[in-house]
Amino acid sequence: MSRAMYSAGTTAPFVAAAGAAMFFVITGSASKKVTVCHVKITGLTLTAVAYLGVAVEKWSTAPTGGTPVLLAKVPYNADYPAASAALVQVYTAAPTEGVLVGTLHNRRLLGQATTAAAAGQPIPPESFDFGDMVAHHHLRESGVVLRDNTEALSLAFQAAPASGVTMDLEVDWVEE
Repeated sequence: MSRAMYSAGTTAPFVAAAGAAMFFVITGSASKKVTVCHVKITGLTLTAVAYLGVAVEKWSTAPTGGTPVLLAKVPYNADYPAASAALVQVYTAAPTEGVLVGTLHNRRLLGQATTAAAAGQPIPPESFDFGDMVAHHHLRESGVVLRDNTEALSLAFQAAPASGVTMDLEVDWVEE
């Protein structure tokens, strides 16, 4: 079975869905196994400096509704077929979430004030890397596996941010 790698990212900063809500999702495929390798957030800005709790969550059913912004699914090699991951999108208004399997990771991230960011005080990017994780019995896992088009991986705020959060986001995955 051949492995094809894809990437998607925002083309401009977006204002994430407000509240303790999902702001990014990638779902699996009806025809291929999708393995999420990496998600990166950059340029977190708010009205005032604040820490934001961000959770990486796995779902057994995909979200519906909300206001999604579809991300272009770009193959790393022009010989790869079109990506088959069903949803790869960010949300500017939160969707109705599906059935949560559980939280994979939690991170407390520093969001910069918009005025400080404009003055050149950048916050380093935050990456969630899922490749080469050591699982039970020292087996190597190569990422978060989504086996059908209902399974999903998301990023969500753990608590409602004090103001709108602007950011850029990118994701890499493999299909086989």
